[in-house]
Amino acid sequence: MIFPDYNRSVLNVACSVLKMFGAEPPHAALPELASLPRKSHVALVILDGMGVDALSLLPEGAFLRRRQIATLTSVCPSTTTAATGSLYSALSPAEHGWLGWSCYFKEYAKLVDLFLDRDSYSHERLTSSPAKRLMPYDSVFTRIHRAADDRVLTRAVFPFEPSPLSGMGDTVIARDLDEAALAVRSRDAREAFTLFYWTDPDDTMHNFGARSDRAAKVLAQLNAWAEALAPKLTDTTLIITADHGLIDVTEPVWLNECREIMRCLVMPPSVESRAASLFVKRGREREFEDAFREKLGADFLLMTREEALSRQLFGPGKMHEKADDFIGDYLALATGTRAIYYKAEGAEPHGKMIGHHAGLTEQEMLVPLITA
Repeated sequence: MIFPDYNRSVLNVACSVLKMFGAEPPHAALPELASLPRKSHVALVILDGMGVDALSLLPEGAFLRRRQIATLTSVCPSTTTAATGSLYSALSPAEHGWLGWSCYFKEYAKLVDLFLDRDSYSHERLTSSPAKRLMPYDSVFTRIHRAADDRVLTRAVFPFEPSPLSGMGDTVIARDLDEAALAVRSRDAREAFTLFYWTDPDDTMHNFGARSDRAAKVLAQLNAWAEALAPKLTDTTLIITADHGLIDVTEPVWLNECREIMRCLVMPPSVESRAASLFVKRGREREFEDAFREKLGADFLLMTREEALSRQLFGPGKMHEKADDFIGDYLALATGTRAIYYKAEGAEPHGKMIGHHAGLTEQEMLVPLITA
């Protein structure tokens, strides 16, 4: 079981980038990045899901393994929504509020998929974006521009429109890794910051497993891509990291079938399947705790809201009012190989994935810091 270290996490990668461009970081920078020679171009590559465990699928001499200079933690929950939010903003999840995939918005009376702006159960598309409207944040691009005016060219390279990210001077939609490499290499004479995000190996691991042959093949492709890109970059610091790792889930738990637990809850679980926020009826706390520990205690750490906040589980800084809303009376934090699913009454059960993230296992929490 690994808890986030908010002095040595993906949050601190973003803070280090800010410091490189003279912007005051809101949290600690990493000494490994502070000690690098100053270059005019910084390229930050985020490979979704490429935790330290994923790197072990590569041979020992592989480029990405040779160039790893440190091991960091993800944030909590160890999920793309929360972790990329921190990489994009240099804020902790508590501060930016993007805690997980599906969160309950009282303003809409709905569980909402934050990235997709849709009802989590009906999949009805919402006409406005709850998360973007109620949880906007200044991006690292905005912070760099504020500190350096137009002296620094900022660019986002994504396989799709990079919502909710904003503030960059330029956006490139890269349909494949070759296009991404060209975009990362392209620059003018100014100082520059490029942020490149790619959806693999996360996509592949969700569908085929965190240590599957398909995942190993994708890791080999990403390793070859990075090794070919590095020598073609001029006057550039290349930083490669991930938002989280993944672990294979052996058994989903359909919470709607656990009557002893459900009768204690006010509403369905939210946030993440391996970091579930649970709102409990007043006066049923002891009954809930006993039922949860009997059914799920072997695979989940049950933590009260008060303990989570006292531990600063979601990071330091002033808590966003929406993050305050999303955190229930209890959190079910995965330490084993199960995930909590829920099927709404009358709805079709959603598809099960093989590889998961958001829990506290070493496989999900530890990510590499790679430089070239």
